[in-house]
Amino acid sequence: MVGAQHSVAEWLLLVIAPSLSLGGVPCLSKVARNPRPHYALHILPAPRGCDCRAFAIDAAAAVAGEVRSKGLWRAVRWRERRLEWLADPGRGESCALAINDHGWTAGWISVSRSGAHHACEWAPGGFRDLGTLGGKSSEARGIADDGTVVGTAQTLTGEWHAFLWRRGRMFDLNRKARRPAGYVLKDANAISPTGMIVGFMVQTYIGLYGSAAYLIKAGHVYNLGVEQAGTVGRVPGTVSFGLSDAYAVSRTGMVAGMEDGSHVHAMLRTEHKNWYLGALGGIDSEAYGVNDAAEAVGYGDTRKHNGGSSSKHALLFSRGRVWDLNRLMRHGPCTLIDARGIDDSGWIAANSYCNGRERAVLMVPG
Repeated sequence: MVGAQHSVAEWLLLVIAPSLSLGGVPCLSKVARNPRPHYALHILPAPRGCDCRAFAIDAAAAVAGEVRSKGLWRAVRWRERRLEWLADPGRGESCALAINDHGWTAGWISVSRSGAHHACEWAPGGFRDLGTLGGKSSEARGIADDGTVVGTAQTLTGEWHAFLWRRGRMFDLNRKARRPAGYVLKDANAISPTGMIVGFMVQTYIGLYGSAAYLIKAGHVYNLGVEQAGTVGRVPGTVSFGLSDAYAVSRTGMVAGMEDGSHVHAMLRTEHKNWYLGALGGIDSEAYGVNDAAEAVGYGDTRKHNGGSSSKHALLFSRGRVWDLNRLMRHGPCTLIDARGIDDSGWIAANSYCNGRERAVLMVPG
């Protein structure tokens, strides 16, 4: 945890100050090298011959995800590394995308053979269909400790809008938050334990080509796009077209996401500053999760070898630099391809290829 005398943003600035620079601009991934972290890999159980994926982790290292069974993906949760099926197999496909610190999960479930699906949650009271904003489909992307759910849903006109669900009612966030003029909140990807919400919004006259990450804090929408906030560590020669997204937010307001300019770059953000994290020797990267110590996880491209293509590997930003998670564990049958969440103890939910199959894994520090 960051000491009480500094906010996360102040701590990052203290770390960045003595760092090396690229073209005179400090790069967060080039901070002084600290000792290498070490992780033990635990493959999460799944039925024989089934693929599985992880999407989120809670404070007790429970993991939300999905398992492909009989050709269909089904929502699951792993608690104490034991598999729990969440969805009724008779209802078609489903997925658990988020989990709070009580182990309550949220995601989506199919409601018709036409492909319509609804946001839902699995809580102590049982399964709940959260409905839509009047349209056909919706998806839950984040769940707070009080059961508040955020995500994206179709309106009566078929447009996708960010929503907030609380106490049995779904609200269009475009009607609840003070958003920038000319923008529509399209997706809410996560909500912190302190009620901060992140996602992406679009400029109505440009559409998806004018999307920007946002942070909702105390009812105000902050534009986290790189054109509106200072960026530390941009790669020389890259161009920003104003495309960005935010996937996760910590209790302290540190946001993990991406900027899509000439290439995709993993970013950490606050409402006032962006930090470029770098990749793994290649070009593209994204940050999917962040904890209260400003440790982030995601994926990064590796360096091309002998003219071949680069590989996608799970990425960890910790101790002032970016690490390839495959280099932080003992060699085994798995190649880690992305990491989706990290809790405050440093445990990581990640995805891998193991002996030719997709497998969700839990990375335990130490």
